[in-house]
Amino acid sequence: ARAAAALLTSHDPEVRVQAIRALKRMGDYGVAYATVVAKRLGDDVWTVRRHTVDFLVCCGPSVVEVHADELRRMRDEDADEDVRLQSAQALEDAGLSEDPIVTPPLSRPPSVDLLASSPEMFPDIDM
Repeated sequence: ARAAAALLTSHDPEVRVQAIRALKRMGDYGVAYATVVAKRLGDDVWTVRRHTVDFLVCCGPSVVEVHADELRRMRDEDADEDVRLQSAQALEDAGLSEDPIVTPPLSRPPSVDLLASSPEMFPDIDM
């Protein structure tokens, strides 16, 4: 885990991503480096930030809570939409979101409305 954590400061963003992914796969050994990995929330490369959020989520709600202020900033201000959405989801999943993500309800197909408004047209269908 220490060797992977050392790669978090590499100049190559793909190496940083792979280091985060490796630490994530190490379970508790990787979680021990959560504070070090969390420094990558401010990385210049969006893929590194995205993998950092994913790593923190995998570490559990208590780790997300420690970094909630930074995740809120990312949710509100990150230049990348995926990072913003992932940060919002991380906060919500940890029960830390003031504004839960609301999925719009699915609209009913027009045939359902027709069926409801004209049941006599469909005598074999139980309403």
